Amino acid sequence: MQLRTCIALLVARTIGAERGRAARGAPWDGSLFAA
Repeated sequence: MQLRTCIALLVARTIGAERGRAARGAPWDGSLFAA
């Protein structure tokens, strides 16, 4: 079962997307992390 790896990749992708938006000047809204 690769659940841990799958979650790790998903988290890394989410953080990467947020960092990319911030680098382009978009405001941080934390929408992807909202529970």
